Amino acid sequence: MKPEAYEPAIREEFGDRADDVLKRYPLGAFPSAGEALAAVRTDAAWSAPALDTARLPSKWAPTRMYEFGERDTPWFDAYPAPSFGQRAQHMSELAYLFGMDLFQEVKDGQARFRDRMISTWVEFAASGRTDWPRFQEDGGHVQTLASDAWRRADFAKDHAYPFWKNHR
Repeated sequence: MKPEAYEPAIREEFGDRADDVLKRYPLGAFPSAGEALAAVRTDAAWSAPALDTARLPSKWAPTRMYEFGERDTPWFDAYPAPSFGQRAQHMSELAYLFGMDLFQEVKDGQARFRDRMISTWVEFAASGRTDWPRFQEDGGHVQTLASDAWRRADFAKDHAYPFWKNHR
C-alpha cells in the first residue's frame, strides 16, 4: 500500500468515524501504510471483539486468553509474502503447533519456542492448566506468547480497546 492510499482506505472503511481513526492511528506512527492499516483492522475487527468474547465465559468457567506475539513467523507456503514483515497474524501459531503443509517451515532458532508451545497445549488439554492465570483472575489476564519471552500483555491498551468500544 502506498502512503497516499492509507487515508482514503480509512475513510472508505470507517466513514464518519474516519477522522477519529486517523487521529488514533496516524500514518507517521507506523513503518508503512500497510502496517498502519493492518493495525487498524486488527484492533477493530479482532482484538476488541476477542476481549469482549473472553469476558463473557470467564464469568462462569475457567478461561485462558493469549496473544500470539511472535515477530518473525512462517508465511503461508505457495503465497507471495507481503511487502512488510508479516509478524503474527491469524492462524500463524498453527505453524508452531502442527506439521502443516499450509505454512513454510518454522525457523531453526525458534525450535525451543515451538517445543514450549506444544508442551503448553498438551498440558492444557490434559489438565486445563497453563503457565499463566485465568482470564478473570488479576483483572483479565492476557498472556503474550513470543520466542523472546512469555509475559502479561496490556491487551486493552495495546489494541486501543477503549477507543474501539466507543467507535463500534
